[in-house]
Amino acid sequence: QTASLILELGQGRTIDPILIEDIYQKSDGNPLLIQTFVQSLTGKADASDKEKLAVPPLVKEVLQTRLDLLEQGLLRILQVASVIGQKVPVLILQNLLNRLYPYAVTQLSDLLEQACQQKILLPIKGRQRQLYSFQNPLLHEALQFSWLKKNKLLLHTLSAETFIDSY
Repeated sequence: QTASLILELGQGRTIDPILIEDIYQKSDGNPLLIQTFVQSLTGKADASDKEKLAVPPLVKEVLQTRLDLLEQGLLRILQVASVIGQKVPVLILQNLLNRLYPYAVTQLSDLLEQACQQKILLPIKGRQRQLYSFQNPLLHEALQFSWLKKNKLLLHTLSAETFIDSY
């Protein structure tokens, strides 16, 4: 359905299947967001246009308001989780938190439960290791961008080291 809507909104333009998938992932199938993303494309849309898929300012404001309403401990854990990726292995999150905020590890189970209740994270069932996924790709992206640039670089470095140490 999303692909046909994207092609219809594209008014006959050729849109790369990779870009269609990216629009679907970012919009979570929301027709209003799909329309906004397609309108941001010009000419023939190929995979290199992925960076042009700008999040509308109003959507950014809504996402930021949602983040501002989160309890500080939950926000901090979600920010750390966002740097790990769309899918978050709990073992990596625990190890990374242990390096950054050792006091937060004791609250991790409760905070992950809160994140699930608030429909921010979803547990991925059937995995040997505990794994969560961000429910909304745009909220995941907003959390990533909520870090200061210098802190983000440090966090990415620590995250990579934690992955290496954990596996």
